[in-house]
Amino acid sequence: MKPYMRQVTGLAATLCLAAGISAAAAAPKADGVTCLRSQEISDTHTPNNQTIIFVMRDGTRWRTRLSGYCPALKTYGFNYRIPESRICDRMIIHVNRTHTPCALGSLQRLPPPPSH
Repeated sequence: MKPYMRQVTGLAATLCLAAGISAAAAAPKADGVTCLRSQEISDTHTPNNQTIIFVMRDGTRWRTRLSGYCPALKTYGFNYRIPESRICDRMIIHVNRTHTPCALGSLQRLPPPPSH
């Protein structure tokens, strides 16, 4: 096999693998609920007391708008208990320090940020 063909083949395999990881990081369950694999989450952002953005290791971003206002979420952050190592639609989280329970809304994949 010529050297440039090995590179193309390697690149194709890498792209297929990346697509598989992305698909495995978030998948709808049989009941239509979307879940994120917690080990694939690299960061979270709370722009306000009603929104959480999950940033995945592969760069994809997911947003959930909580069912209602969640006091002190932006200030203190949150924690959760995760059965099956997944974060799913309508799951309950708790605000750090205050322990206020808040319900996640639906998880929605965000488009990639514009490149400049």
